Amino acid sequence: FISASAISPYNSIRGGAEGGVTGTLLLDLYPGASAAYSLRQLRTAYAGPAIKVRREVDGAVLNIGFVDGNLDTVSLLAFAAVTNGYASVSTWYDQSGNPSGTRNFTQVSASRQPQIVVNNVLVVDGSGNPAFSSDNLAAFNFQTPSVNLFPGSTDAYSVFTTNVMSSDTSSQYFCLYGTTTPYPFRWVKTGINSRAQNYATDGSFSLPLVSIETDTHYVQSYIRTPSTAQVFANSVGGAELTGLNPPVTDQSNILYYSFSSLSLNAKTQEFIIYPSNQSANRTAIETNINTNYNIFWDGSQTGLLDEYPSASAAYSLKALNSNYLGAAIEVSKTVASVTSTRDIGFLYNGSLDTASLLSFAGGGDVFVAKWYDQSGEGNDIPQGSASAQPKIVTAGVVELDD
Repeated sequence: FISASAISPYNSIRGGAEGGVTGTLLLDLYPGASAAYSLRQLRTAYAGPAIKVRREVDGAVLNIGFVDGNLDTVSLLAFAAVTNGYASVSTWYDQSGNPSGTRNFTQVSASRQPQIVVNNVLVVDGSGNPAFSSDNLAAFNFQTPSVNLFPGSTDAYSVFTTNVMSSDTSSQYFCLYGTTTPYPFRWVKTGINSRAQNYATDGSFSLPLVSIETDTHYVQSYIRTPSTAQVFANSVGGAELTGLNPPVTDQSNILYYSFSSLSLNAKTQEFIIYPSNQSANRTAIETNINTNYNIFWDGSQTGLLDEYPSASAAYSLKALNSNYLGAAIEVSKTVASVTSTRDIGFLYNGSLDTASLLSFAGGGDVFVAKWYDQSGEGNDIPQGSASAQPKIVTAGVVELDD
C-alpha cells in the first residue's frame, strides 16, 4: 500500500497526469488551445471520453474514457476481446473546452482508422503507454466537421504532438489540411529530416528542418509567427526561418492524415493546436508531455554528476548529468559494404534508448563509434577504426551485463 501523502507529490511532478482532479493537467496550466486530442486527460474539467473505438469484426462501437487521468485500457481490451481482439479508433474527442462536438476528429471509413488493439494486445509506445498505430495502412485521417482550428488568429499558431515514424523510406506526412490548398501546416519525414511545411497565403511554402531518427519517440513542436517558423524534436530546435509570408489561418475541415498515395507507418498519442505563439510556454508544454509519456531525457531528473560534479570526463550508457541533453553514443553498422551511423540517446528515466538502437540494428551487428562525454568538457571518445570499435548489438540482440 502507498499512502496518499506519497502519491500526491508524485502526481504533482507528473503534471497531474495520474490524477484527473488535481487542476494541474496540461490545459489547466496552459489554456487557450483551439483543439486538443490525447490518450490522456488534458483538462480537469473535461468529463467526456478520449476516443470512440470500433471492433473490426462486428462493427460495434464504444466510447472509452479515462481512469485517474489515463486511458481506460481495461474497458478497451475487454471490448476488443469479444470478437477477434482488434479495435480501431473512429473518433478522437476534442478536450479543449470549445463548443462540444464541433471539433472532434472522426473517420467513418474503416480502412482509414488507426488501430489501438491488435490481436488482443494494446498498441503501446516504447514506454508502455497506449498509442495509435497506422502501420500497414495506405493512409488514415481524422476529419473535423468544417471547423476552423485557428479561430481569431491571423498571425501565429503552435502545434504540439507525439509520434514515432517508422523506417519506411517514402515520405510520410502529418497534416492540417483544409478544403482547398494551401495547407496551414504539415510534418514531412524524409530520411532523417522532419520538416514542417509552412504554406503562406500565396501558396508558397518553406521547410524548417530538424534531424530525427526512425523508430524513435519524439515530442515534436512547431511555432509559427507572422514572419518566422521553427520546428523542435525533443526540445532540440532546427534553424528558425525568417522573412516568411503571413501564415494561413482560415482553413476549415481540417484533417490529420497521410496522403493516400503514401503509407504512414507511425504511432501517435497527442495532438494540440494553439491559435497563438506559445514560444514562452514551449519548453514547459514539452516537459509536461514528456513527463507523462517518458519519451526523452530532458534534465528534469538528476544523475550522478549532479551530486558529485567537476568530472573532467564522464562516459556511461545511462544519463549522468541533468545539464547534459545530448546522445550517449554514436553507433555504426556496415551492410553490403555501406557504413551508416546513428546517435543513440537516453529515455526519460536516464536509460539507453535500446528501442532506437535495435531499430538501427535491423537484426545485424552494431558497434560503438563514439562515446560522448557527459561532463560538459567536450571530451568525446571517437574510434574511427571499425576493427577497434566495441560491439553493442550482436545479431539483433543488445549486449548485456550479468
